[in-house]
Amino acid sequence: MKRLAFAFVFALASLTVACGGGGNGTPPPPPVGGFTNASLKGNYAFSMAGQDATSALFGAFITRVGSFVADGNGNITNAIEDLDDGGAISTVSFSQGGTYTIQANGKGILTLQTAAGTALQLSISLAAAAPAGKGFMIQTDLNATSSGNFSQQDISSFTQPFSASTYIFDFSGTESAGFPITYVGNIALNGSGGAGTGTLDRNDGGNPNDPSGPLTINAGGSYQLDNNAGNAANFGRGTITFGGLSFAFYPVDQTHAFMLETDGSSFTSGDAFQQSGTIATQTSGFSGNFAFLAGGTGLTNAGAFTLAARF
Repeated sequence: MKRLAFAFVFALASLTVACGGGGNGTPPPPPVGGFTNASLKGNYAFSMAGQDATSALFGAFITRVGSFVADGNGNITNAIEDLDDGGAISTVSFSQGGTYTIQANGKGILTLQTAAGTALQLSISLAAAAPAGKGFMIQTDLNATSSGNFSQQDISSFTQPFSASTYIFDFSGTESAGFPITYVGNIALNGSGGAGTGTLDRNDGGNPNDPSGPLTINAGGSYQLDNNAGNAANFGRGTITFGGLSFAFYPVDQTHAFMLETDGSSFTSGDAFQQSGTIATQTSGFSGNFAFLAGGTGLTNAGAFTLAARF
């Protein structure tokens, strides 16, 4: 849910900039910069969240994670996504590929097309060009308000998505009754398909006993690549289960993956990151200056809530 708050702030800022200085009728100057269609080339993983805008599911939580392949010439050669739309979970193949255009300032339009003729239309903004490309995206086809980000994939992670290490995760969304829910925690992965022990904290707006405090994740989970229809070879897609939760994942590299919950007990998505550096194990080891951004839903009025601060 915190990504929804970020998306709102980002969209509001973009609107303010777009509307400024346009009152005199003078057309805006042409975009300036060094980006071209060639700046978007290769495999990219993406993650988005927002609310459904269609009449049947208006206001329902929607989230998607996936991968697309850009050829550097304005064409999307292949794409796939895992989608949770109001609790309906599916895997969508954009087998018809799609198209994109990038302006000199890094802003652009990207369209993904399914065999059935439906399209996912996105406005994107590049923060960096290939081969280490990344940026932000918002849905513009009026079917949903989803927004998020994309990052270039290291295709070597398609055969080895995780190393033998501990990964931290942060997932948010809604639970089956529609209340907001979020998880944070860590999980030990062995680099060869096994998930060991870990810990998670859960905050379920529909559970009177939450926030849960630390909950133990027992060993016995697993992860595997999805070799169906070449999904792993083309996109790095795989599935992972731990702590009674199941997810589809798309690796950015061995240190970072986008994930979407698929077990139906709750409907969340988020990130998993490899822990690095010296991890504090006691209070004295946690020091320094930190900035943070947090968002979600208030329990007293059910309105959106977000804050940013430094400590």
